[in-house]
Amino acid sequence: MDLSYTFRKVSVFLFLYLTGISLAGLGAAITHKPSLHFALRRFHGGTGDFFFGCYTHLGTIFVLIAAVLLFLSFRRWKTAASIGTAFALASLVAQGLKHLLQLPRPWFYFEQLSKSMPAHANLTLWVPEGVDLASKTSPSFPSGHAATAAVLFLGLTFFAGQNHIAPTLQRLIQIICLGALALVAYSRVYLSFHFIEDVLVGSLIGVLATCLTFPFVDYLWYQFSFPLGKDRFLNGV
Repeated sequence: MDLSYTFRKVSVFLFLYLTGISLAGLGAAITHKPSLHFALRRFHGGTGDFFFGCYTHLGTIFVLIAAVLLFLSFRRWKTAASIGTAFALASLVAQGLKHLLQLPRPWFYFEQLSKSMPAHANLTLWVPEGVDLASKTSPSFPSGHAATAAVLFLGLTFFAGQNHIAPTLQRLIQIICLGALALVAYSRVYLSFHFIEDVLVGSLIGVLATCLTFPFVDYLWYQFSFPLGKDRFLNGV
């Protein structure tokens, strides 16, 4: 199994992702946390509320399960197994960190901040209509939606790379998938379900889980299927 070949097919996605997450992480590290959160949500209302309120659901387990079932329906067993395994791994890590660290979601963070520091008593966390933040009692860090979206969209990128697609189209698919992931991550901040560091780490967990799982499943698939026939191995993409 040639790992360099495997990752070369998703190199554009990974390069742009690592560049973006590094710059965003640096910005988060040197910027006042409340100021950054409010700045990222500055242009809210109207169309943005509706769009991100709907789009954020691409990071749910239901969409990922639908994607896995779709791959299974087209007999893409290996891709379905890879995405499912990557999701299980990412969820285990993300949920473990959530319950270990117990960091508050933005609405509770700002509520406590206004009580403990009178200078911040005038901070009002805008909430889109129909969004009940108080019902979100689970810990904030890291974002499970960002982790799930990373598994889904990087998984789709791996799948495209394993098929005979023109290099230019492959690069375009990688950019589109990365943009789709970025929008899910931003939607979680826009809706105030998470801070930016929550979605950065959540997406990183998803990316790492996918990068570990796809080559591993590919290796197992080769070991168990290839002796039974080359066509069977290749058709399992």
